[in-house]
Amino acid sequence: TARISDLMLNDVHLRILHVLIEMGVPLKIDGEEILTVQERPTHQTLASMVGASRETVTRALGDLESDG
Repeated sequence: TARISDLMLNDVHLRILHVLIEMGVPLKIDGEEILTVQERPTHQTLASMVGASRETVTRALGDLESDG
């Protein structure tokens, strides 16, 4: 139900962030814990997971990268 409400209530940027956070594995670097995705998903795979087109995912990832 959380995934369904995520699809209905959030925009693509937030849905992608949620999926990447779910895929993240905690890694400690210099005493700081960060999340890292071990197996990088394709844009098509992400699109299927968030209910969007590959092109929309590509554009959203570009936006997220430029936003830092």
